[in-house]
Amino acid sequence: MNNECNQLIVTGTQPQLLHVVCNDLAPYVPCTVSAFSEYTFNNDTAPPIMAYVMSDLSKKHHYNIAMLKHKGCVHLTVFAEHATVPTMCELLRSHVDDIELLPLHPAQCERLQDVILPRIGCDSDAYTHTSLDIQSLLSVQCAINFEEIVQLVEEHFCAKLTLAKVASQLNLSPSRVSHLFKDVCGIGFRHYLTCRRLEEAETLLANPRANITSVAFELGFSSPSHFCKAFKETFGLTPRSYMAGNRQFSLDERFTRYQRLRLTILPNIIRLAHPVVPAHRTQMHSVG
Repeated sequence: MNNECNQLIVTGTQPQLLHVVCNDLAPYVPCTVSAFSEYTFNNDTAPPIMAYVMSDLSKKHHYNIAMLKHKGCVHLTVFAEHATVPTMCELLRSHVDDIELLPLHPAQCERLQDVILPRIGCDSDAYTHTSLDIQSLLSVQCAINFEEIVQLVEEHFCAKLTLAKVASQLNLSPSRVSHLFKDVCGIGFRHYLTCRRLEEAETLLANPRANITSVAFELGFSSPSHFCKAFKETFGLTPRSYMAGNRQFSLDERFTRYQRLRLTILPNIIRLAHPVVPAHRTQMHSVG
């Protein structure tokens, strides 16, 4: 482990996934795969700059991540095939420094390059960097409009929310809202709303006392059958199977795009949109 200070150490318990991530990162940062057992069965400290790769956050992965931080990892990036916003918050509470969704896109690798190369003392001139700032793709006014829409959905996604109601509340045309979603997200407003509800469903169904019918109506679905169908189409398993502990997800492309939007694109839009959107613009007094 002599070179651990000048390269990113990629570890985890799923060898095939580890090598896929390392191969994707190699053109952007110096990295190498290291078996997690190296940090489990000896008293060595963990390298300062590491990446932990997992399919989904389980108790085992949570324990492993905590162990790496305890053993001295200073900057830890987690790569996950599936991570909801509640999962992301849980990881951040575990002092994880960064979270990236798999499969990796070039823009993600380039952002990681900016973060990791200075930390490992590597010459950035040796690596290509061609990323576009989101400001070159989206005007400030568009960013403000989009942040307003997302804030509104975040506050009222369980209500009987429609594109027309959101547009009216923000004094925008329905076509404007529709085009913003399709241009920025790659998915429509209705799909975004459904994905946000289903993301919340994961949290609610994890409660041992959860009831599928109650969760369906609480999240604004028209019926339990509609909710169950949407859940199965999106995650590849039924709500009942999820409640029984099954986490073998098979995400559809729409939800993958939604996750990438939530975890990578939205933070950039929010930074571009500030100063903060006026609070009165996102206060809906009647959405039913």
